[in-house]
Amino acid sequence: MFGSGGHLAFSHVSQLQARYFPLRGCNMGSLQDPRKEDAAGSEKPGYSCYRLQAAATASAPGTRSSSPPHARDLYGVVREACAQQNVKWPVECQVIEEKVRHLEDWPVYPEEFYEPTGTELRPQPVGDEMGRVVYHYYPTSSVNYFSRSCVGGNKYLNEDVRPPLEDENDTTLQFESRFECGNLGKAVQVSECYYELHLRADMYTSRHTQWFYFAVSNTRKDITYRFSIVNLTKGDSLYNHGMRPLMYSRKEGDLHGVGWRRCATNIVYFKNHDSSNDATCYDSDDDGEDDAPSYTLSFNVTFPHDHDTVHLAHCYPYSFSDLQEHLLSIQNDPFKASVCRQRVLCRSLAGNPVYLLTITSHDNDDDSKKKRAVVLSARVHPGETPSSWIMKGILDFLTADHSKAHELRSQFIFKIIPMLNPDGVIVGNHRCSLVGRDLNRQYKMVVKEMFPAIWHTKAMVRRLIDEYGVVMYGDFHAHSRKHNIFIYGCENRRNQDNHLREQIFPLLLHYNGGDKFSFRSCKFKVHRCKEGTARVVVWMMGVLHSYTMEASFGGASEGPRAGTHYNIHDFTSMGRQFCETLFEYFDPQPIKEKLRNKLWSRLIKKGSSADEPASIDLSETNSSSEESDRQVTPVRLRKKKLVRNPRRKGTANRTSVAQVVERVTTQMRMEKCERRSKSSQHSRSGSSGSPVGNCRESHEGGRGVRYRRDSAVDSGPEDNTLSKSLPDTKPCLKKLLEKPSPSGSTLDLHSGRTSLRPTQYRLEEALPLPCSAPPLRRFSHSLIRPPLLQSSSTSREGLSSPAPPERNAASSVNETLALRFHSNRHREANHSVRQCLFCYHLSQTERSTQPSSVSVR
Repeated sequence: MFGSGGHLAFSHVSQLQARYFPLRGCNMGSLQDPRKEDAAGSEKPGYSCYRLQAAATASAPGTRSSSPPHARDLYGVVREACAQQNVKWPVECQVIEEKVRHLEDWPVYPEEFYEPTGTELRPQPVGDEMGRVVYHYYPTSSVNYFSRSCVGGNKYLNEDVRPPLEDENDTTLQFESRFECGNLGKAVQVSECYYELHLRADMYTSRHTQWFYFAVSNTRKDITYRFSIVNLTKGDSLYNHGMRPLMYSRKEGDLHGVGWRRCATNIVYFKNHDSSNDATCYDSDDDGEDDAPSYTLSFNVTFPHDHDTVHLAHCYPYSFSDLQEHLLSIQNDPFKASVCRQRVLCRSLAGNPVYLLTITSHDNDDDSKKKRAVVLSARVHPGETPSSWIMKGILDFLTADHSKAHELRSQFIFKIIPMLNPDGVIVGNHRCSLVGRDLNRQYKMVVKEMFPAIWHTKAMVRRLIDEYGVVMYGDFHAHSRKHNIFIYGCENRRNQDNHLREQIFPLLLHYNGGDKFSFRSCKFKVHRCKEGTARVVVWMMGVLHSYTMEASFGGASEGPRAGTHYNIHDFTSMGRQFCETLFEYFDPQPIKEKLRNKLWSRLIKKGSSADEPASIDLSETNSSSEESDRQVTPVRLRKKKLVRNPRRKGTANRTSVAQVVERVTTQMRMEKCERRSKSSQHSRSGSSGSPVGNCRESHEGGRGVRYRRDSAVDSGPEDNTLSKSLPDTKPCLKKLLEKPSPSGSTLDLHSGRTSLRPTQYRLEEALPLPCSAPPLRRFSHSLIRPPLLQSSSTSREGLSSPAPPERNAASSVNETLALRFHSNRHREANHSVRQCLFCYHLSQTERSTQPSSVSVR
């Protein structure tokens, strides 16, 4: 059946395979079929880190072959750098041997947006006819779908991809993107300093051209180059709103330790003129935009050094190798390894591991059954690198040794998938996997063979809901059209008991990360085109708090960071703030529960909706982590408590009341001394010769300057006499302090407080008849003494007696004092004396025959 022609055809195919896909040992890559990979034997080199380690152990002299490991250990992370060699590429992808590494550095001050001037040039694409192609790389295969992968990629580098330089004086820039996460399809040199760049579409598709990441070498210092990326598909971009691309200089990193920095001037993003007939350039993004024409991003850039290698990127790169290095550092730390267990959830289509991290405390196995689960995932879209940096901040926080992380680990079981689409990340796709589909649209109807990561993630969430209960699901993304960091949630319209509760967590996150997170940009509407996303599907499975966090590629447009770019530190700190907000949101303390209910009521009161969340000022409701540590009542609650207790006075008012009480009690004490010094008949004599009368007159005379008669009521020669200053009352006060009080009342002249009991004075003694005191007036929470009034008659005897002759004002004093004494101690003793009116009245009449006195009964 097979003749010579068949034998020649087979030999020809073998020659082509040997030419384009050479097998040069494990270090150069090995062909593997991912569907038969699990059934393969250990004779396949480069299959896993464990097998490489076992082979090295067996080959060592003096060692015996160890027993087969446990089944789950086959998918564990081994603490050796051999995990870096396990990156698998499609067989048609060429990969350079040099490992690309960057410093994790950020500027001290935030980098500002570019401000357009309106005079930027808009060069239209000219194509290959008007220039010279200096770089051309499009991985192709005999079939337009993924077939098989190899470890390390194809090491055979075609020289036609990047033509060499003619001589040392050739100033042509050299481009390269055949490394992990790299994306550049073609570079055309139009002039000496102007280059047209074409991005590579996602593999096995003809769209999704947004992510770019490539290297430029053979640079020249102080020369302005013009780059134009001519096949972008987004109708709008953050480059129209101040965003600038990133540049990393290798010499700057080696000499000065400088990492990624924003670059470029004269940035313009515009639509191409001939793009209306281009039906192949379209994109299907989060907003459902299809059949979009092509657009151009054009900018100027200047390189800092001669003969330098510079990388340009759309955002801060984060590769699959970077994730493996981070997981390796966690595993090598004894404490972090004790709280973080690393396993492989599944294998991707190319055979790369999809890691699953379980972070929780292992103090007591009985308590683990009571814990609830929190599921977090990231990087389902390969080009959205900010999500990986946020996830890195979350992992660093949850595995740290501090109080809040310990509380979270003791309260929850964290299931974290840091990279859902490792194949797309490796080959430099923007949105799709090697199937050519958006994985974030496949959660509703999942095919296990095509989307293994999505199938296993959904099965894990369903199992956690049944066993523990999932309280929150978070999927991290990045946005290319909007500034700030915000959240997409799901509106709970069916259950009115939980209506608007999904907005409380983003509101708290807005307060904790106010310089980066924007609650005003959040949306909670569930659209029909998003029914296949992870957020909506998990919410329909019964998880109330199912969110998608979107981090802008650009920066902040509001708050204190308005007009500046985000950097690596901002993204990682956002991950830590996410965990801190999670700690506050599920804090079981009553004050936190009261705060959450108050925020919920304010959202309902202000009419917050899914499309337009109500903007609430949290300056009065303090929910920061520092307040929770000190357990201090929020500011709003403290102000409301003061309003409910209006009897509290300030320090100044309290001092004035104490002074009044001191004067009143002093006068009362002197009156009792005067009455007890009289005769046994308890009659008070009005003669000026009595020592008690002198004491009384001196005391009242000292007050004559302060309490004067009203000129409208009584005027005469007595006014001039009363206005004079009389002797001081200090001798009387000294006598009172020396002589103990027989009544048992406690008097403190320094504090102005007394513990007078109302039973010591009868009402007849306190209120003599008639009483000519005017009504009391209250002003400014203090006692104001009313003006003195002249009484026409003081007793019944005075009504019938004739008018007395004039007498010297120095020998008699006519003064009426009305005060109100209020004390909280009387209220506590259940003896309510709210107003005690003390009136003291002396007769002005001259008794010639028989002296009469006003008896106080």
